[in-house]
Amino acid sequence: MIKSTTVVILVLVLFSQPGWCLTDNEKLNEIWYGVFAQNRLPRPQYFLKCFDDESAGRIVKLAKQIVPQLAKVVPPVRKIKEEVLEFISHMDGGLIWCLGYCYEIQELGWAMGIFAGSSPQEILHEFEVYYALHEPKTHRLLVHLNQLLEQEKYYDMGFLGSIFAHEVVDGKNALHELAHKVKDFTQNLLSVGSD
Repeated sequence: MIKSTTVVILVLVLFSQPGWCLTDNEKLNEIWYGVFAQNRLPRPQYFLKCFDDESAGRIVKLAKQIVPQLAKVVPPVRKIKEEVLEFISHMDGGLIWCLGYCYEIQELGWAMGIFAGSSPQEILHEFEVYYALHEPKTHRLLVHLNQLLEQEKYYDMGFLGSIFAHEVVDGKNALHELAHKVKDFTQNLLSVGSD
């Protein structure tokens, strides 16, 4: 009796671990649930249907490859950028088409300040710039993301990743605003000086 109870408790503990026995598709769904929740959007329903088991598996595998690299003391940011762009260039056309026409993705883009026409290269460049300007803070966050990945807390990983993405995008937008203000100020100074 005690042995069977112990086995049942052991099985319950093992199966209660976050991420235990989740398929790659379910892991990816949990990440996206966290991203959508952080942006105060309803849980996606249609968007997740774009991913089949193979494409979800490839994305989860890429995340498990890249997140630990980013958490290193001196991450190979440019190498990782190239890996991501290479991955995107080989994405299934059906998946890209599905994502491109999904209103939930458009809502997420609007919520995050990422607008139509933004290329993956531009977004990855903004990450690179943000990382260079905010290295200690970014490194701590990436280490935390890696810990969430290791603990298989995919929802939390998506939620925290979305917060980070907002910081990158908001930082880019703030830099653009500052550049325009400096340009306007300089033009005003030059026009006053020429009078």
